[in-house]
Amino acid sequence: MSIKPGAQKFEILEQIVEDLVTGITLQFEKRDNGEFAIYLYGDFPFGNRTLNFDKDGNPTGGGTHTASCPKPNWIGEVHKSS
Repeated sequence: MSIKPGAQKFEILEQIVEDLVTGITLQFEKRDNGEFAIYLYGDFPFGNRTLNFDKDGNPTGGGTHTASCPKPNWIGEVHKSS
């Protein structure tokens, strides 16, 4: 991996993005320690992929995994019962 000369920072919200054309799903996640990860799910020959980044956005590594992509299950408003 290489960082573009003069690279600028930008923000991406934590989310799951499905590309219906390619069948690839991307999950963007911020970890509790402030680092980031992008998970790639699809029909890859060696399994799904994880790309890791430090707090400043620099790549720190990656790997493969066999877990399936979690479907969004966002927390909803909790109503107090009376």
